Amino acid sequence: MHHNARLTAHSRAALVRRVLDQGQPRKVVATAFGVDLKTVGKWVRRFQAEGVALT
Repeated sequence: MHHNARLTAHSRAALVRRVLDQGQPRKVVATAFGVDLKTVGKWVRRFQAEGVALT
């Protein structure tokens, strides 16, 4: 993991679950995790494309 990374594998999985399973808006999730809206989109897209291994 990058030494400046704000998200761990566990928190990325939680982020993706909030968007995909709970239907929370990406902007709300970004604020809750202290990351940019683009970051939320990036992890959701990666999960959808490649599955659980990336979260």
